[in-house]
Amino acid sequence: GVLGRPVHLTEPPPQEGALPRRHVRVELAVRADHRAVEVARRVRAAVSEAVADRPSVAVVVTRTDVG
Repeated sequence: GVLGRPVHLTEPPPQEGALPRRHVRVELAVRADHRAVEVARRVRAAVSEAVADRPSVAVVVTRTDVG
């Protein structure tokens, strides 16, 4: 299949009573010899720190590759 963009950046419309905040979703593959949860945590932290306005960040592991 065809893969989509690995990074998605959205800015939801402001809702009453909620602060407007951007959201980043990162989709990635992880090698089988790495723990997917640890990779996801590190990527999430790195993206959160790298973007100036500190958006919410989600990491989706789409595949685990062998080798």
